[in-house]
Amino acid sequence: MAVVVLETWGTQLANVQAAINAVLTNQRYEINSRMVQRADLEDLQKRAEYLANKLATEGDVVAGSTVTRGAMRVVFT
Repeated sequence: MAVVVLETWGTQLANVQAAINAVLTNQRYEINSRMVQRADLEDLQKRAEYLANKLATEGDVVAGSTVTRGAMRVVFT
């Protein structure tokens, strides 16, 4: 069973902002001799700007829906 959670513009923006903070804290790190690199800061900043514009123009809704608050859980069985 796959579970898809559709998030509002505001929730998506909060997640992107958290990712930006993580990149600013530590872009690359090593775990057990493996190098891990976080997402590109420029890409995250572009996404944050896009989401902020969507939030300002459409409100805190799930993309493509008429839901005005929260997230919808969609379950495929």
